[in-house]
Amino acid sequence: MSRIAPVPPQLAPPDVRAVYDSVMKKVGRLPIPIAVTAHHPEVFAAYMGFERAFGRASKVEAKLTTLRSCARWASTVRARGSPSWSGSCSTMRSP
Repeated sequence: MSRIAPVPPQLAPPDVRAVYDSVMKKVGRLPIPIAVTAHHPEVFAAYMGFERAFGRASKVEAKLTTLRSCARWASTVRARGSPSWSGSCSTMRSP
């Protein structure tokens, strides 16, 4: 729980709400730091700039992205108890 209450979407200004919607589409949830910084427009803009820069800095090779996707897929399969294996993950080779 944060000490400063997050700004809920229904109380956020239209520009902040647009950012909330974009983040929700990309991440699937609204991270608390984004909702908390929305209390102050300049802090919010600076924090979103940081997030954009951090996102650009974390680009990885396609091979690693595929590996991440396969690991995520495998954990889903294990959680469901399904033994099937399909998609690009079945064609991956060790380096």
